[in-house]
Amino acid sequence: MEKKWWPYGLATESVFFLFLWAVHPYTAWLMTMVLSPLFLSIFVVAKIAEWLEKSNVDRSFFTFMVLLGIIPLVWALLFCWLDDFQFSWLTE
Repeated sequence: MEKKWWPYGLATESVFFLFLWAVHPYTAWLMTMVLSPLFLSIFVVAKIAEWLEKSNVDRSFFTFMVLLGIIPLVWALLFCWLDDFQFSWLTE
């Protein structure tokens, strides 16, 4: 049986964004605004290509790409909520 690698990648991304939001929120905000749309657009293009012509891509790839896009957004929402959506780190 093949070992699933993608949960480790998602956990690594989650820890990375947690650390980045805790240490430097402005950089985390910029990376969230760049990487989330990038990963989600890769998912959309791959899904459209899959609908047009079937491939042997495992279903876990699509789950992985969606979660790669959602995890930074969840951390951004959590840290902005903790800051009462004041974005105080923008004025520092």
